Amino acid sequence: MKYVTVSNRPNKIATVHLATCADLGTDPLLKSASAERRGFDDGLEALTFARDERPNNYGFCNHCLSRMRWLK
Repeated sequence: MKYVTVSNRPNKIATVHLATCADLGTDPLLKSASAERRGFDDGLEALTFARDERPNNYGFCNHCLSRMRWLK
């Protein structure tokens, strides 16, 4: 697992994180009553899931996105 998508129902947003993102806490796949988390090996699959869950409000975590730019 390299990516985790968090679909937050009350806020109506889906966010793609790197699996190592500090914003995810100690258990990246921990689910709650208000949010579903899924792990993916492919970033495109993670983003597609986010789009399907929340078509009007989805994207990458800004912290993770800035880290990905440095991984080139």
